[in-house]
Amino acid sequence: MSEELLKQILDKLDSIDDKIDRIEGKLDATFEQVAKSAEAINEVSATQERHERILEILSKRSIEQESYIRRGKNQGTLI
Repeated sequence: MSEELLKQILDKLDSIDDKIDRIEGKLDATFEQVAKSAEAINEVSATQERHERILEILSKRSIEQESYIRRGKNQGTLI
């Protein structure tokens, strides 16, 4: 092989190495963003579950209070 051909091959390898470095950098940034997004999703999910429990409790209380009010009206007294 001639020196010129070896130089071209080495230049091409350097170019490929640079591209791989840029791709790895982009992948690292993407993985970091995915991890942040997953964390945010978990927080939202936990908050949603808490809100659902609160709504369930409030719904039960509302039904109970409505029942008491109806019973009081049927008995002629207000609670």
